[in-house]
Amino acid sequence: MTAHGLRARVVSVDLSPPADLSDARIQFVAGDAHDLSAALTHDLLASLPHPWLVSEDSAHTFEACTAVLRFFDNHLVVGDYIVIEDGVLSDMAERHYETYEHGPNRAVERFLSEHVDTYEIDGALCDFFGQNVTWNPNAWLRRAR
Repeated sequence: MTAHGLRARVVSVDLSPPADLSDARIQFVAGDAHDLSAALTHDLLASLPHPWLVSEDSAHTFEACTAVLRFFDNHLVVGDYIVIEDGVLSDMAERHYETYEHGPNRAVERFLSEHVDTYEIDGALCDFFGQNVTWNPNAWLRRAR
């Protein structure tokens, strides 16, 4: 972001944040995707200027993705983005990917069905290299209203 002249701040929530990284532009917060309100306080969120790009890349379960979508729905404004990472897991053949039970894609589908007038899939981002040639199929969501 700095290379593009953007003065952006990154806030990363992790169960076990790294202790050995020091960069004034990056803030690590201990927290769980299932309960973001404990980690992302009102004061912290109020200190972050919009527009936001929220990248949900935690457990890839339906429950975690849904919790993140619901939390940020209360904080995103028109023009902000949230991307739910790794919906492509549904297309991977190895058996261990079945444990995710299509979590990211199911969460996005349900969320969009509940917020039809609020969010739009940004096809320009999802389809930049071809239709859903991305790790995040139909999961680049822009707050539209």
